[in-house]
Amino acid sequence: MGRKDEPATPGRGNFKNPTPHPQKGRRGVAAPLPHLEGVRQHRLRRNLAIIVPPLVLLTIVTGYLALPVSKVSTVRVRGNTNVSASTVQRASGLTNSSLIPAVWLNGQHVGQRVVKHVARVASAKAQVTGARDVTITVTEHETVGYVQRGDSYHALLDDGTIIRTGTSAPKSGDLIFKGFGNGLQRVVRVVAKFPTSIRHDISEVQSTRGGGNPYQITITMSDGNTIVADSRTVGKKIKYYPTIIKQVNKTGTVDLEVGAFFTPKSTK
Repeated sequence: MGRKDEPATPGRGNFKNPTPHPQKGRRGVAAPLPHLEGVRQHRLRRNLAIIVPPLVLLTIVTGYLALPVSKVSTVRVRGNTNVSASTVQRASGLTNSSLIPAVWLNGQHVGQRVVKHVARVASAKAQVTGARDVTITVTEHETVGYVQRGDSYHALLDDGTIIRTGTSAPKSGDLIFKGFGNGLQRVVRVVAKFPTSIRHDISEVQSTRGGGNPYQITITMSDGNTIVADSRTVGKKIKYYPTIIKQVNKTGTVDLEVGAFFTPKSTK
């Protein structure tokens, strides 16, 4: 028999260590987090929404560009009178291998190429007008007159440009510029701004440099009158010409060089 006064020793005799109970509110390491599967699915859907649409779009665009339908088929030119459609088309750089989307994005640059390479074209605009059709609309510089160089006559445009290709003779009634040197282009630009009714009645503009004035010009009108003026100021004074002629009802010389007065032709 054991001693009654001997203290009990844990783990010995009939006594056993009590089994510890798990603490409330704590989970094991392997226990799943709340809604973890739902979070994963949400992230997956979000990533797919970011990645898939660009890939689909890229596939569609790549496939479209590989098909003939994406290439230019026909180039039309509108607004041209003195410039051939083939000249405008060549200057535009558009061919059957050109891409329609490129014209959509760079139609302005196509027009700029035409203006750069074709002197007679003042402005140009390229637009896609069909599935594979492109239309180039041009505005031409107006021909003010002609100047003789050697045995040929060269057109003068409203911006002062002298067309290199000449013709053997201008059309009847075309304005002719004579006697001008380096100041020709400036005078052409001035005359181009004359009122249309007056400009179309001019048959000749000549540099006369009379009275010690190197800027003096003489304008011969088809109605039989002559205008003497200074090329630097004639642009502002030419508007008085119709009024003066209407008042005198005669033919003669209208002097706009200094003031504005009329001298009738001599009857002798």
